Amino acid sequence: MKNHPLFSRKFIGMRTLALLLCLFLILPGSRQGVSAAQADPASAGETAAAPAAETGTDPAPAGETGTASPAGETGTAPAPAAGTETQEADTAGWPAAPFVHAPAAILVEMESGAVLYGKNIHERHFPASITKLLTALIAYENLGLEDTISATDETTDGLPWDSSMAGFEKGQTFTVKDVLYGLMVSSGNDAANMLAEKTAGSKKKFPKLMNERAEELGCHDSHFPNAHGIHDPDHYTSVYDMAQIARAYFSYEDLSRIAGTDSYTARSEEDKKTEVYSKNKLIQGKIHLEGLVGSKTGYTDMARETLATCAEQNGMKLICIVMRDEPDNHYTDTLNLLKYGFENFRKVDIGSIKTDVISTEERFMTEGDDLIGSSMSPMTLRSGSFLVIPADGSESFITAKVADKSEYVNIRNVLKKPTEGQIKEEKEEETGKKKKKKEEKKKEEEKEENTQETQEETEDQKEEETEKVLGAVRYLYGVNVVGYADVVYLPGTVSQTGSAETEKNGIIHAGRSGSFYIFLPGFLIGISVLTLIAVVILMVRAHKKYLVRKSSRKGQGPGGSQGKPPVRKVQRTQPSSRNRKRPE
Repeated sequence: MKNHPLFSRKFIGMRTLALLLCLFLILPGSRQGVSAAQADPASAGETAAAPAAETGTDPAPAGETGTASPAGETGTAPAPAAGTETQEADTAGWPAAPFVHAPAAILVEMESGAVLYGKNIHERHFPASITKLLTALIAYENLGLEDTISATDETTDGLPWDSSMAGFEKGQTFTVKDVLYGLMVSSGNDAANMLAEKTAGSKKKFPKLMNERAEELGCHDSHFPNAHGIHDPDHYTSVYDMAQIARAYFSYEDLSRIAGTDSYTARSEEDKKTEVYSKNKLIQGKIHLEGLVGSKTGYTDMARETLATCAEQNGMKLICIVMRDEPDNHYTDTLNLLKYGFENFRKVDIGSIKTDVISTEERFMTEGDDLIGSSMSPMTLRSGSFLVIPADGSESFITAKVADKSEYVNIRNVLKKPTEGQIKEEKEEETGKKKKKKEEKKKEEEKEENTQETQEETEDQKEEETEKVLGAVRYLYGVNVVGYADVVYLPGTVSQTGSAETEKNGIIHAGRSGSFYIFLPGFLIGISVLTLIAVVILMVRAHKKYLVRKSSRKGQGPGGSQGKPPVRKVQRTQPSSRNRKRPE
């Protein structure tokens, strides 16, 4: 072994290279890459926003804590999740917020999800009838407006006699649209049960849909055991979670119209009228709110006053949620917070922000390094995204960080229906027979359009497949989160820098200059494996040659193969024909 060529100076470089490659492939950190969807914002040295000055919970009445947990009615509220901290009123350049009576309140911009004001936003409280925002959302997304529902014996089973009802009588058949109005306008608990039975098959199965949908919307502090919000120790949510539900609800024009209606007359197929009226002072106009889109109240003795409201002014739509407030204070807090939002903030197009998201430390917009020449990443921020910053604030205070998957849900990405409205204002009342004929005609037209709709859905799916959401960017103004933007990648398209292709963190881009834009860790691992294989092959070949030489030396003695001196062959030369004697 001492004379083995692999241990000679000739192979010292190859031995060293093989050792280094093995260490590189074995080390656990060598396989970890940083990508837009996996980057940890904490690694960038972020500092979480501290709670606002006004974060204390007001003392609850004796025997009523106002918080809830699966274990009972005195559960401790969870700590705020990353990225959804309470906004600071004393941050430099951040407008001072008004006084809020409610123990928990939040003001968010609907499109961006920016939290403009927050107070105990993850503290759990009983929601009461603002639960019906989620009930209406699920029913609307899963049923057609002209589908029909009939009240049954189970519809009112278990409902307190003094709870709010829409008044749909047993045996009467109404459309889903009628029942949605009964649910949101008069806060009908019977309407909630009718929609639950129609959507899930029974009232008992509907809560599963509610909790699943809430989770899809980014809710982590909620549990819904019924469709109406009547008190249950295991029925709780937070103002943050309700804001996410409200963002989805008010994204739909039809639902927004329903939530902004003060009265409605429903007609059954049996030509039975059911009139519903709102008790919400904002909807009635007794309390004026400019730009009101819709509102939903809630009340139980344990929940106290709850209120969810959406309003729009100057192209900015805000949502305000207050919980466990006292009578009339919930209207005052809502008006003050919405006024605060509209007067002190403005929307900013992300395209105009000069913030450098492509950080060499985070390597966010680059899943790999450009090895040759220069090329741009095919990943980009989704167009049409907005931030909300102080009205007199400077854009230079805006910074960007990679958002964690668990902290951000783009509401637009999880909507299950087109947001355009289908409900039109009816100038004249229709009789039951005319309405029934109209419904039958519409159903026939829908059947004829099924094929066309299927084709359109297929085309929409193809379009969606061309745009992949890799992650999100979180924008901060100081320490306050002012919005998010999706990071999207368009595979198979030609960008300004050339062709773009991707496959599980492989080579993702080839620039027009011919340079490759690659996932560097994966590239290095691949090259290392190929090099190691080549080194092993060379070393194996050298070892085989060594074995052949060694065996040939063992088979030869001092005198040759038989122990005798080798026989030398003497070549005899024949005389030339010139010198050869001729026979006589």
